[in-house]
Formats: sequence, C-alpha cells, structure tokens
Amino acid sequence: KLIQVESSPKSLAYPQFPGGQSEFNNFIESNVRYPYILAKIEMEGEVDITFTIDKLGQVKNIEITKGFDPLADKEVIRVLSGMPRWIPATMDSETIDCAQKLTVTSTLTEELRKQAEQMKGQTLNNDVFKSKTTNNKKIKL
Repeated sequence: KLIQVESSPKSLAYPQFPGGQSEFNNFIESNVRYPYILAKIEMEGEVDITFTIDKLGQVKNIEITKGFDPLADKEVIRVLSGMPRWIPATMDSETIDCAQKLTVTSTLTEELRKQAEQMKGQTLNNDVFKSKTTNNKKIKL
C-alpha cells in the first residue's frame, strides 16, 4: 500500500503591493477617510479584514471578519477595493491566489477632534476626514 506524502513547496513568494510594505501603508493612509459622525461621537475601534490577491494580482473576496462600525467597515472596503494590482504570490514559479489578513485601527487624533468640534451642529453624516496610518500589517488610523 502506498502512502502519499504531501511535499512542501520549494519556493513560496507572498504577494507584494507595488513598491512594498511602506507604499501599501502610504496607500491606506492617503485614501482612508475617518467618517465624520464617528469623529463627532469620538468612536474608535478596529476593523479586521481578510482578502485574496488572485493570480492576476487583483484584490478579491474582501470580508470584514471583525468590524466596529458599519461606516468604518464600508470605508475600509472602499479603499481596499480601489487598490492597484499587486505582484501576485508564486509557489514553485507558478502564480497562485493568496489570502491576506489586515487590521485597521481607527484612533482619533487631536486634529480630528478639533474638526469635529468645529462642525458641531451640522448634519454631515456622510462627510469624512482624512486620517493617518502607521505600522505594517496592523495599520493604525
């Protein structure tokens, strides 16, 4: 009787955002907008996301695995959906689909608090503020 043994890949290269991790952080930082209403009520939290980089380098199957507010969740999905093509993952010299995980942490800055204070009394629920990000896989807004 033959027993099949799974062999591990000789070489596995994970997908790469064009320009690398720092460019990925810059892309998120430049494009994520803090929802005004969340700044107004001083709401902070984390959004955990999974997504796939397919064989063509396109972002697919974006899913919120843990959200903190529907507006924040929707904003993160919007930004990830608009990402440029990645360099796809390869295994043994063949391109493959590859799942990715990401946590985006939304934290109010003093600047965002001031903007929310200045806009008090206005009904701008759909407005958003530009915010900042840092770190590698865990991105903090």
